[in-house]
Amino acid sequence: MANLLTSGDILSSEWAPVIGVGLVFFLVQIVLCISFCFRTRGQERAIKRLSRDFSQGGDGKNGVQSLGRKHAWLQWVVFNFPANVTSPSNFTREDALQELDTQIASNGNYLLLQRMSVMAPLLGVVLTVAGFYWLHVGGEDQSLQTILLAVTPLVSGVGTGAVLALINQVLLHIAGRRVESLRMTARTWFDTVVWSRYGSGALPTNLTASQLMEHFVRSALDDMNRLSDTLAHAAEISVAMSALPSQFRRILDRKLPTTHNAGTTDQSGRVVTPLPRTAR
Repeated sequence: MANLLTSGDILSSEWAPVIGVGLVFFLVQIVLCISFCFRTRGQERAIKRLSRDFSQGGDGKNGVQSLGRKHAWLQWVVFNFPANVTSPSNFTREDALQELDTQIASNGNYLLLQRMSVMAPLLGVVLTVAGFYWLHVGGEDQSLQTILLAVTPLVSGVGTGAVLALINQVLLHIAGRRVESLRMTARTWFDTVVWSRYGSGALPTNLTASQLMEHFVRSALDDMNRLSDTLAHAAEISVAMSALPSQFRRILDRKLPTTHNAGTTDQSGRVVTPLPRTAR
């Protein structure tokens, strides 16, 4: 190996595909991990900024709409949990946290980094198979050292795959720590800023008298609309229930003539259907 490096013939030797492919695979993993960590770090910083804004008397959602596509979860929360509504949303706390996990898991760089943990051992197998091309076996008797040098491409392929798999696990651990940190920060912000109001139904403390009156009128109108909808459904059910006897009567009127034709009546007025008799 040292002779190849000094002589400059490494590009034409058996080490060329092993070093080239392994180095490219390693650099791709590093780039994916750094890119994913920078993205999650940016999301965590934005959530911490919103938490500081809330602790200083703000609403904790200032400037979310101006954020880019990298902060899709924050925009999803603001859209589905409006600040001017205190009635229960169509989504729960578990739905919001599951949406966060879904968006994290669907990140392309994170997905590819996970897939490369399986690709690394397979890459070692491919390099081992490709090493047979440079395997030179002479017909004369050879020493053990010569044989080991001859099978070096095969051993180097397996070793490269194993080393890349270990590096991938280290990078996944680093990315996983960033994910858990983002989850904790996002969960704390959501519970403090959003769910504390929706879960308890309490109003924000910075509302004016006109806003309180508007909220009261809006809540009363919502309750009246729900009550009218309930009464309308109850009326529809009552009409349907009252129409059932007439429907049953019409069904019986259609069925009775065929029943009378199929049988005869005895002296008491009951319908009697003759049983079939078998020939003796």
